[in-house]
Amino acid sequence: MVLSKVIPDGQGGALVAWYFWLSEPGVPDEGHVTHVSSSGSTDLSISGQVFEMVLGENGTAFANNGAITAFDLSSMTSLWTYQAPAGSNSMKIIASTAGGGLVAKFSDQYGVQETVVRIDSNGQPSTDSWSGENVSYLVVGDWLTGSTSLAAPAADPVELAEATWIDPAGGGNNSSDPGLKLIGSTDCTITDRQVQYFLRNSNRAVPRDANNNVIPYTVFEHQTVHSLAPPDGVTPHQYATDPNSGVPENEFDDAIYPGTGTVPLYSTQTFTYGLKGQRQYRVKRIERHTGDFTWVPIEPPENHILVRPCAEPLINGWPAPYIGQGCENQWPPQ
Repeated sequence: MVLSKVIPDGQGGALVAWYFWLSEPGVPDEGHVTHVSSSGSTDLSISGQVFEMVLGENGTAFANNGAITAFDLSSMTSLWTYQAPAGSNSMKIIASTAGGGLVAKFSDQYGVQETVVRIDSNGQPSTDSWSGENVSYLVVGDWLTGSTSLAAPAADPVELAEATWIDPAGGGNNSSDPGLKLIGSTDCTITDRQVQYFLRNSNRAVPRDANNNVIPYTVFEHQTVHSLAPPDGVTPHQYATDPNSGVPENEFDDAIYPGTGTVPLYSTQTFTYGLKGQRQYRVKRIERHTGDFTWVPIEPPENHILVRPCAEPLINGWPAPYIGQGCENQWPPQ
């Protein structure tokens, strides 16, 4: 029996990865992950040697033996397995993500260029369109390739899991989500469709710290059709606190132009927010302002945008005004 990896379970116990070395050509080692706690131990059989493990949210953990296996900590049963595309050289975990998912990377056949894959809680993968050497991620929202940083948020940021061991090096993330939401203010069409949102707390007030100072969050949009937020599907490209950025604090001003081609574009728009040098949080609630200080939540918290050739863009199937009132009726008053 050979011990390969041990990490804490976040509950006072441990996850212990070990294997029987069979030394038979073509036969994988007999691997195991054992959950040891004050109430005893439970075991998950897994082929081969586990060399990485991390904790996720919702009682989930992940093991890497060349493929990624998600498993339930309570029952020690497998939830799903992800195998890198054929021809890949290696697979490595980057970090667990909010909602029970994981972000990992796999290398090309030469082990040089690495590609990021984001796997949701159901095991469904989404592969990033970019790649680089020695890809890594920092909690501040920067993707690194070798010694070069892709300036955040040039590549989509990661909403990290809230757990005690979220990456293979043992990094933890117990920072609480501020739980802020986007409030629609205005929505009108002139030459383009102009939509304004404000980032607010549960009372629809500006977020403030313990000393009553306004917290200068930056709001970012993420478009599945990158041409609507060039070049990488994310805007803005700076933080509100960057010198001369012109990016407003706790606000997002959108401009959606009519299509110029012959084919309509369909894009899903989501939002994150954060402070420079800190993690970003996903916007989990968007409210439309329908007038008379009435707000209606958009469920799920995302917009489906249809950009039609030479026609007003539609948001969730609606022309302006939908997210907010006409541009002469701003909320809050300017």
